Amino acid sequence: MRRRFLTSTILIALTAIILLGVPLGFVLDRLAREATISRLERSAANIAVAVEPIVSDGKRPSRALLDQLTPPGDRTVLHLADGERIEAGDPPAEPSLSVDTDAGAGAVVELIAPATPVIETVRRSILTLAALAAVGLVLAGVLATVQARRLTRPIEELARAAHRL
Repeated sequence: MRRRFLTSTILIALTAIILLGVPLGFVLDRLAREATISRLERSAANIAVAVEPIVSDGKRPSRALLDQLTPPGDRTVLHLADGERIEAGDPPAEPSLSVDTDAGAGAVVELIAPATPVIETVRRSILTLAALAAVGLVLAGVLATVQARRLTRPIEELARAAHRL
């Protein structure tokens, strides 16, 4: 009887952990990606604001300017209206995340960042969740054992008394 009580309590705890942990993992992934995309959008907008007066005058921004404006570790690709591309920053790593922003006069700023930091952040978060889930499962097992002893003790005493009779 104790074994059944213990098993059912652990299964209930495991089900709760899975039902809460899996969606939480997806939420953490989405939040990390959205934070990176938001950072990229802000940086791309800053680059677009800086190069807009230059491309509006029909000139080409220098690669040195784009290198200055590009955040460390990222890659900027300025697509001009005539189809020419000016690239600056570090070469994009695979996998990567990118955003596009209009820079006026038909020019588009594409900012590319490696997705590896996002993946590592999500991986660390999921490992932390898994460790907490394991601790929770062990605690549920310990508490279930204590509770099973308390609840089954009167029944076992009754069974012993009935056996003596």
